[in-house]
Amino acid sequence: MEIITPEQIQEWLRIDPNTDTATLNMLVSSAIDMVEYKTGRVLRPYSQLNAVTGAIEKITPTVPESLKHAISLFVSAHFDDRAGADDAAMLAVDRLCRPFWMGRL
Repeated sequence: MEIITPEQIQEWLRIDPNTDTATLNMLVSSAIDMVEYKTGRVLRPYSQLNAVTGAIEKITPTVPESLKHAISLFVSAHFDDRAGADDAAMLAVDRLCRPFWMGRL
């Protein structure tokens, strides 16, 4: 399962399919990294050992829509201004992530 599909990002950016897909993929991955860092959550699927059965289980986290919005904003800001995103967009990303912050030890 993808957190955000290529079609969703292309629609968000209002661009044609196959437009600069390598850059879009890199930006989506970077955005997910940033949102994971800002929230302390793991958003991508991962494997975990079940302590009871000893089996490896694949965990697919549920990603709230607000975090998908934050990812889309991050991608949009960096796609539109490749020299650096504007402060207003990054402030919006921070605000969308803030309610989902989880402390880590």
